[in-house]
Amino acid sequence: MTRQSRDHEVDAELAMEAARVATVWISAETSLPEDRGWTLVALRRPGSGHEEAHIWGEVGSWARRLHEAIAQAGQDRRRVQDATRDATLTMRGWLEDTLRYAAEYEGSEDHAAARARLRGFIDAHGQADRAPVSR
Repeated sequence: MTRQSRDHEVDAELAMEAARVATVWISAETSLPEDRGWTLVALRRPGSGHEEAHIWGEVGSWARRLHEAIAQAGQDRRRVQDATRDATLTMRGWLEDTLRYAAEYEGSEDHAAARARLRGFIDAHGQADRAPVSR
C-alpha cells in the first residue's frame, strides 16, 4: 500500500467516525443545537466569513433534513436507519473533502491540523454522545 493510499484510508476512517458522532447529535426530539452546529462548521475549517456562512447553511439544512426524516419515520426503525445512514454519508463526504483539500492544496502541516481537529472532535464527543449500540 502506498503512502498516499494509506493517507486516504486514514482520512476516510477519521471522516466516517466524526460523521457518525455528529449524526448521533440529532434525534426526533432534538435538532442540532447552535453551539454544536458551529462545532461542525469549524471542522470544515472555513477560510472566510462568506465561506463560513455557506457552510453554516449547509450544516443547518443537513441537520433539519435529518431531524425531520427521523421525526416523520416515527417508530419505523428502517426509515430512521436509512435517514441516519444518508446523513452520515453526507457529513463524511464533506469531511473527506476538507481533508483532501488540506492535503492537496494547503500542505502537510495543514493536513495534519485538519486530522487533529477531527481526532479532537471524536475524542471530545465520541463516547459521551454516542447512543448505546444494540448488538
